Amino acid sequence: MTHGAEAPLRSHRDGFSINFPLNCINMRLSDDIQSPLPGGNKNAERSGDCPGYGFVPGSLGGNLFAGLPQSLPEEWVENLAVSKNVRIERIVSTGQASPPGFWYDQPEHEWVVVLRGEAILEFEGETEPQRLSPGDYVVIPAHRKHRVAWTSPDEPTVWLAVFFE
Repeated sequence: MTHGAEAPLRSHRDGFSINFPLNCINMRLSDDIQSPLPGGNKNAERSGDCPGYGFVPGSLGGNLFAGLPQSLPEEWVENLAVSKNVRIERIVSTGQASPPGFWYDQPEHEWVVVLRGEAILEFEGETEPQRLSPGDYVVIPAHRKHRVAWTSPDEPTVWLAVFFE
């Protein structure tokens, strides 16, 4: 969906973000697609001519641990803030892992921390996987192939990821 010269909604994994400056907060939320997490909405429209930057509607503040599901059919990704060069995501995993043979190969750098739960990351060319527990973080350079080998099935794993150029 586009509005004249405005950029369309962009999809990243399962989340949606929209691009416009932070002072452009006059928007209308659509109720037709609701996030499975409280306070989140995967479908939104904006008004005004504010291309280039954005944030997720209704997410000016919140709690990263609020409304955590005990199980999800797939990993949940929620954009918390988006700008031209930085994207901040909350990711919730409930036992999910990357498909066999799949490797992330991202065009931007990623700093990611596990806030709750546990995960194991694998990096192409390395023999030892990296286990992450609460408070553990890793910086993944752009195009460094990696995958999620395991996340805790017993409790939600909450990640905070910052993508940057």
